[in-house]
Amino acid sequence: LLRLPASHHASGLHAHMAGMLPALHGSRALVIAQSAAIVLVHTAALLAVMSVLALVVYDWVGLAILRRAWINLDLIWAGALITAGLIAVIL
Repeated sequence: LLRLPASHHASGLHAHMAGMLPALHGSRALVIAQSAAIVLVHTAALLAVMSVLALVVYDWVGLAILRRAWINLDLIWAGALITAGLIAVIL
């Protein structure tokens, strides 16, 4: 998405005022298709990597680790939110 020309990101009144709307009309569908393809490939790659990692951890470590070393993610998330809020107030 970052390699697409900046003129393709303009739309609406801004594009009309810049005189770019007629030039974008023909290639808008191509840009949308490319953007959708990029997002779909990225999502598929993330899902594949997460699946492989989950299977590797499940096969090597097993579910017994959950009984011995449970991580309270709710507590970590609450701490992260409080920390971010304090940093935002301080800055």
